[in-house]
Amino acid sequence: MTPSLLPPHDQPARPAHSRGTYIGVAIAVIAMAVAGFWPPLAGPGYESALVAGLVLPSTAAAVAAASLASRPLQPFSAFCEAVAHGVRLAAA
Repeated sequence: MTPSLLPPHDQPARPAHSRGTYIGVAIAVIAMAVAGFWPPLAGPGYESALVAGLVLPSTAAAVAAASLASRPLQPFSAFCEAVAHGVRLAAA
């Protein structure tokens, strides 16, 4: 019998929006707001998109890693939850 890649059903499901997700959204919003006060990044444009492309993926990775480090998971399950964290941060 092969081990399942999906998490066992006896583990309680985590809420859709964890504390880490809220902290990640707050960090991303604050970082982009602070960057908006720099004159070249004021207003929407390709410069602010470049900064967002540097700040937001690293924030999403840090939030996912901090959230998933506290409990042992199978690799595929951890990957799926990390993708879910990224989607939640992108939707915020």
